[in-house]
Amino acid sequence: MVFRINAILRGCACILFLSGCGEPAYDLSDTASPGEIVRCVTTMTFEEGTFSLRQGDQILEGTAKGSLETVVEIDTLEVKDGQPTRLRVATLSSLDQSTMSIGGEIEETQEVSPLAGRSVLLTKGGETWSGRLVGGAPSPEQTAAITELAESYLEGDVLPDREVRVGDSWSVGGDALRRYLGGYEAAGFSGQMTIHFEQLVEFNGETCALLSLQLDATGKCALNETVSGTMKISGEGHIYRSLAQRLDVSARITGSLNIQGELFEDGQRVQMSLHAPLVITETMTRDQ
Repeated sequence: MVFRINAILRGCACILFLSGCGEPAYDLSDTASPGEIVRCVTTMTFEEGTFSLRQGDQILEGTAKGSLETVVEIDTLEVKDGQPTRLRVATLSSLDQSTMSIGGEIEETQEVSPLAGRSVLLTKGGETWSGRLVGGAPSPEQTAAITELAESYLEGDVLPDREVRVGDSWSVGGDALRRYLGGYEAAGFSGQMTIHFEQLVEFNGETCALLSLQLDATGKCALNETVSGTMKISGEGHIYRSLAQRLDVSARITGSLNIQGELFEDGQRVQMSLHAPLVITETMTRDQ
């Protein structure tokens, strides 16, 4: 009787195993080939944010809005074990704009990246990347931006290095999360992003994996030389991951941005806070 029960259990296990194998599995991980060029357009926008400054018993309140758009082309020059080891990164444009209205005054700022219109050659040595400006000696501002760019290529990816099936979920943290949030800009961030493989869909004429995500991350930030604090980003969104190109052809996150910090004005410490809805988008295309 024991033998027969064991045989039945083995048969059930076999049926379950075969049933699982019938669900297709997909490799969504990044891939790279020498000579390919990927264009990436990233935007971050916050509107109708509330802004406040506190110094002692004095409080000023106002509104804030801003946007950042960056367009880069990444030319893969050398690859080892399927991963790039030498890249040319051209910043086609990068503009950071903000408008603040506080105490009856309106302040508008625009900042163009020091690397806008220039290319940087990135080379991987061991686990780290280094960069140099193509076509001339860099200015101090460009040197700092190149260092930041190289440090943004952290190890780790938000996509697993195994095949996944519709219905699978996984969590992302550590360097992989910091890389997704912007590399050096998120160096002090911690938190978690949960990704779920929803289904296969047709998007812009391609078969894509539709991935939903939930994000919750907190970290230190330095908005400029005089302003520092803690930033919290939370939200949910989706990624359309092309099966053929192995690229995020479209991604969008909607959520909230919260910053608590302090600045120094005329030698005085001023507490500041910013709360705003946040939208982040990214599109990627590959040229061969």
